[in-house]
Amino acid sequence: MAYGIVSSQSTATNEAAAIELDTVDAAVATAGAKQVSLTWADPANAVLGGAVLAKWAGTLVVRKAGSAPQSRTDGTVVVNSTTRDAYASLENALIDENVTNGTTYYYSFYPYTTAGGYSEPVTVSATPYFVEVTVPTFSGDSSFTYDTNSHTPGITNPDSDYIDITSDSTLTATDAGTYTITFQLKDTTRQKWKDGTFTEKTLTWYIPAAAGSITLSSYTLNLDVASTTGTVTITQVGDGELSVNNSNSEVVTASISGATLTVSRVSGNPVGTANITVSAAGTANYGAATSTALVVTCTNYKTMTVTIDESNSNPETCCVYADDATSMTPGSDAWDTFFGHYPVMLNAGVEGKKLDPTNFGQYTDGTTADITNGSEGDAMVAFPRRGLKISKSGNVITVSMTDNPNDPNFEYMAHRRGDTLKDKFYIGVYMGSEISSKLRSLKGKTIANNKTYSAFSTLAKANGAPAGNGGSGYSQHGWYQLIFLQAMYLLKYKNLNSQTTIGRGVADTNASVATGGTETWGMDKKNGAVSGNNEHMKLFGIEDLYGNVWSWIDGFWFDSSHRVCTATENFNDSGSGYTTRDQGASSDQSWNWSTKAIGTTHGGFVSTSTGSGSETTYYCDSCDSVASRLLAFGGGWNGAGYVGMFCLHVNDGASGASADVGSRLMWL
Repeated sequence: MAYGIVSSQSTATNEAAAIELDTVDAAVATAGAKQVSLTWADPANAVLGGAVLAKWAGTLVVRKAGSAPQSRTDGTVVVNSTTRDAYASLENALIDENVTNGTTYYYSFYPYTTAGGYSEPVTVSATPYFVEVTVPTFSGDSSFTYDTNSHTPGITNPDSDYIDITSDSTLTATDAGTYTITFQLKDTTRQKWKDGTFTEKTLTWYIPAAAGSITLSSYTLNLDVASTTGTVTITQVGDGELSVNNSNSEVVTASISGATLTVSRVSGNPVGTANITVSAAGTANYGAATSTALVVTCTNYKTMTVTIDESNSNPETCCVYADDATSMTPGSDAWDTFFGHYPVMLNAGVEGKKLDPTNFGQYTDGTTADITNGSEGDAMVAFPRRGLKISKSGNVITVSMTDNPNDPNFEYMAHRRGDTLKDKFYIGVYMGSEISSKLRSLKGKTIANNKTYSAFSTLAKANGAPAGNGGSGYSQHGWYQLIFLQAMYLLKYKNLNSQTTIGRGVADTNASVATGGTETWGMDKKNGAVSGNNEHMKLFGIEDLYGNVWSWIDGFWFDSSHRVCTATENFNDSGSGYTTRDQGASSDQSWNWSTKAIGTTHGGFVSTSTGSGSETTYYCDSCDSVASRLLAFGGGWNGAGYVGMFCLHVNDGASGASADVGSRLMWL
C-alpha cells in the first residue's frame, strides 16, 4: 500500500478558552482500499511554574468530503478520543472505513481542555482507493492431449489475498474435455481488476481427445489348403470398440477377440481375395481410429506330377500324370496359369512393363515396345517361384512341381542365389547377341557365337546389377533354371519327344538364323513340319530354346569321376567351389540317343545310358558326357533330329568355342 499526508493546516477557532493547548502533532492520514488510517500525537497539558493552567481532555476528529471542515461542526465526527495518544502509532491507527474509494476526505483534529477550550485544528487529507488486482492468466499450455495422466494448467497471478477460485471450477483433470477456472474478487468494495471491472473472470482450458489408431502385426495373410486359419495381432491406441468388416464373406470369415483378429476360410476352401477392415469407434478420450485393412489371399496350392517309366520306350505313353495334374489336359493353357510366367522388359535388373503375350512387339496396354534397339532393356520371360522335386525309384522318375512358394517338401534351386531365395528368375526371349560388349536379348540381331564359356560369362555379367559373380545379377542361362524349364515342359506336354510337340526348330541348315520373327506366335508354338523347314520354335515365350545355336549353361560341372557338380553363384569354367551332387554314367559316353537319366532334383536329365534309343523313342534326343567338362544345351542349326529339350552336350572344356555355340542371358 502507499502512505502519505495529502495536506495539513491550522485554523483559528472562536470557541477556545482563555488558555489553549498546542495543536496535535504528527497528524497523518493514510489512504487505503475503502479506508483511511489516521495517526496523531495529542498535545501536552499547559503548565507554568509547576501549575497546570489547562489540562488536555480529548481530541475531536471531524471529517468532511471534498474540502476542509470550517469548524468542528462542519462535517462528521469520526472519533472523540479521550485517551492520550491512543492513535499515535501505525499499529494503533484509527481506521475510518465509512468512506468511498476515489473521494478525497479532509480530517481536522480539535484538541480540547477540561475547561472546554479548543485548540486550533490541524487538517490532513487522503483519498481512499481500489486495490487493482491483476487478472490471472495461463503461464503455459492451456491444452493437453489426452494421455491418461492428470493435467493442471499453470496459472500466473492467482493472488489469494484478493482472489477466490470458485468451488465449481476445475484445476486438475484427467479425461478429455473443456474445463473452466473462475476467479472472483474477495471484496469488490476494496478491489477491482486492473481492467477496471469487478465481475468474475473465467479461463478456459482443454484436454483434447487423443488420436485413435490401429496397427496390425501383418497387413497381408495367405491362406491355403494346408493353412486355412490365420491370426493377426491388433495394436490399438484408444479405447473405442473394435469392429471388423469383411469384403468377401464368401471366401473367409473374420472375427475379433480381444486384440486378436482371426480369419478363416469358409467351407470348401474357395479361392479369392478379401479385404478385412478393422475400425475403432471414437470415445470421449480418443478419436475414431482410421480403418486399417488386412488383405487376405486364399489359394489352393497344387502339386502337379508327371512320372516317366524309362522301361517304356514310347515317349508319350511312358509319361503319366499324377496328383493335381490328373485333372489337366496336355498342352492346355491352364498349365500357363499354374506356371505364372510372362514376358517383360528388364532393364538393369529392374522389371519394366509387361509385354503382350500374343504380340511381344507391344506392351499389354497396346503401346509399342522397343524390343529391337534395347532402349528399354532386354526382352525376357519372368518365371515366378515354384517348388520342384525330382526323384527316381527303379525305372520310374517322378517330377513334381508346386505353386506353393515356400513348401518345405520341395526345393527352389532355380530361384536361389547362394543363401538368398528370389521371387523370380528371368530368361532371355532371344539367344544372346553381343552389343557394346554386353550380351543382350533383342529382336533382329545376329546371334553371338564362337566364344568360350568364360567369354560369354563376361558379356552377360557386363550388364551389371551388380558386376561380379556373387549376389543377384546377370549371368548365362543356369543349370537349375534349365531343369526347371525341362520340368515345365514334361508337365505341360506329357511327352518326351519335344520335336513332335513343339518342333525341332532351326536344325536343318548350315548357319544360324538371326533372332526375331516369333513375336506374334504367343507363348508356345510348334513350328510346323518335323524337319526341313528351319523355322524357329518357341516354348514358354522363349525363342529357339533349343536348336539354332547351342547355349552354354552356368552352374554345371561334370567332374573327373563323372559326377554332377552344381552351383547357384560364383560360376566358373572349372567347377571350383561347386557342390558335388549325383553320379552320372560310370564312364565317358559318346554322342548317342539317351535312354536313361539321373532323375534327381540336382542331377536333372543328365544321361546315364545311351545307344539303344532313337529320334522317336525314349528321350528322343542325343547326349554325351565326358569327365571334367562343361555343359551346352539344346542343339545347333545342323543338329537335325538330335536337338530337343533333353539334348545335353557335356563335352567342352574351358577353351572350347564353336560357331554353333552361343549363350542366353539370365537374371536372378
